[in-house]
Amino acid sequence: GGRCTHTATGRGPKGRTLLTPGRRLLRTVRRLPPRSNRRQADHIGVKLAAIGCGIKPWRDYGKEKFSFKNEEIFKLAKIEHERWCEDKKHEGWKYGEKRDDIRKLHPDLVDWDSLPDSERVKDIETVKLIPSLLARAGFQIYKLKDNV
Repeated sequence: GGRCTHTATGRGPKGRTLLTPGRRLLRTVRRLPPRSNRRQADHIGVKLAAIGCGIKPWRDYGKEKFSFKNEEIFKLAKIEHERWCEDKKHEGWKYGEKRDDIRKLHPDLVDWDSLPDSERVKDIETVKLIPSLLARAGFQIYKLKDNV
């Protein structure tokens, strides 16, 4: 989407590489498998844009307490699951009733509506962490419009 405000990249003074929010956030997201944490961090702006939010440098004290509405949490969790499925498929994984890392089969490679509640909770808990992870990385969430 064209409204992702977190993807600005480039070079700073003296040719130094500037860290994007996604890359700064990556430093705080360490509990995920290494290949997926960067993709998950880089996708935060996409998810936030889907609910009418953006990311900016943290300047407003108290904004680290930002919380999502319940319907936003579920929308973000569904988007996160879809991103995870696309990553897995890109890596050659397919649906299988039982997980098999050698044959690249996974029972969670299903659409959101077919995903067991026990697995949905993982995505829900992950998206609930976004505001605090962003705050620790020096960023905050803001609403793009008042009516969202």
